[in-house]
Amino acid sequence: MRPDLSACLPLLGETRHAGGAHAATGEANYSGACQTPAREGQGAARHLPRPGSRRLALHPHRDREHRPHRAFRRRQIRATHERRRHRPRHRDGPRRRPSRGEPRRMSGFFKKLFTRGSSREDPAPPPAPEAEIPPPATEIVSSPDPEPAPPAPDLVPVAPEHVALQPEPEPEVAPQQRGGWFGRLTEGLAKSSRSLTGSITSIFTKRKLDAATLGELEDALIQADLGVATTARIISAVSAGRYDKEIEPEEVKAILAGEVAKVLKPVEVPFSFGTQKPFVILVVGVNGAGKTTTIGKLGAIATREGHSVMLAACDTFRAAAIEQLTVWGKRIGAKVISRPTGADAAGLAFDAMKEAQDSRTDILFIDTAGRLQNKANLMAELDKVVRVIKKQDETAPHAVLLVLDATTGQNAISQADVFTRVAGVTGLIMTKLDGTARGGILVAIAERFKLPIHAIGVGEQIEDLQPFDADAFSRAIAGLAE
Repeated sequence: MRPDLSACLPLLGETRHAGGAHAATGEANYSGACQTPAREGQGAARHLPRPGSRRLALHPHRDREHRPHRAFRRRQIRATHERRRHRPRHRDGPRRRPSRGEPRRMSGFFKKLFTRGSSREDPAPPPAPEAEIPPPATEIVSSPDPEPAPPAPDLVPVAPEHVALQPEPEPEVAPQQRGGWFGRLTEGLAKSSRSLTGSITSIFTKRKLDAATLGELEDALIQADLGVATTARIISAVSAGRYDKEIEPEEVKAILAGEVAKVLKPVEVPFSFGTQKPFVILVVGVNGAGKTTTIGKLGAIATREGHSVMLAACDTFRAAAIEQLTVWGKRIGAKVISRPTGADAAGLAFDAMKEAQDSRTDILFIDTAGRLQNKANLMAELDKVVRVIKKQDETAPHAVLLVLDATTGQNAISQADVFTRVAGVTGLIMTKLDGTARGGILVAIAERFKLPIHAIGVGEQIEDLQPFDADAFSRAIAGLAE
């Protein structure tokens, strides 16, 4: 039988001390917050708490200091903190922020940098045996290496292919041997020829000869450093009888070669060694023109002809020039007269003259220091060298060769002017024609000074310095075949 709830309600209510001091606030709050809808027939039970449940009651007059659980929590946090401070460090544990007073852990690059060689890195030895493990792991001893042996026969057919490639460079060398000096000259003047003939081709391709085309041709000739006088003659020759008519580029090139040859032919004078003993050759020029190298090449030609040669290193300002001339002397079997760096050049020239006279040497080459034509003191020193030589032999120097660098362009004209007045230049040698597109400067110098042109150089080898040939030079610079 179900008990009668109405009979039990008064008993439960009394056990809770409903008339106590706390009933006014606690029970009212609890009953208002915890009411739930009642089932039909059980309306009186919804105002009563469940038996055995904890009743939540608030005490408004209780302070924070009277709450014992807060003090307990503070003690618990302090104890936990102390345990963490004294907890041992584990290398493999998770990263954590160190406590106050605890040394910071280093890792990565800084760990290796600051702990190198220290005793704290005792665990470092374990990696060593790990590194030793790979050597024994050479169990990949591929004893069945005979397998690569089969590919060996596959390489056999590759060998003939390489052998077949070797003959290919041979035909490249052959044309140079067949062409001889003109082939080397054409190759050396390729930059000058390509620039000039390219302009001519672009100007006269399917165009009539008129004032505009003549103006463009004049600009191209001036830019090639052929000189104003030579350019005017070429323009006149091209326009004669061809004005307002079409003209082929090859015809213009032929006219160019002919006019250049007319200028250069009178100054084509191959160099020859005189009969005087010693035959004194003074070589002058600016810095870097190639004086020392030219002396070595001329000395090699002289020794081939059976002459005894002596070299005087009067370029005492540059130690490298003395060493370079010494190397050339050993190469061609010539005696070299030199002094320490900074010695008097005129005194060295005097001693060399006396040594050559005493030893009856056939040819004496005197190398001088490179000097700019606008330096009055250096040019005065060169004049002193000439005067000292004449004290030993009034007819000396028997040849004064001016070495000009083709890459200097129009500046070579002023060099020729000054050195001719100071040293009495008797002939020209143009070098480095293979390194510039201004090879036409030789034509302008010949037109103005009428100085003999003995040789030209288009390379560094001894055979690259050859006697000057006006016809070959003219055809090479115009881009015509031999």
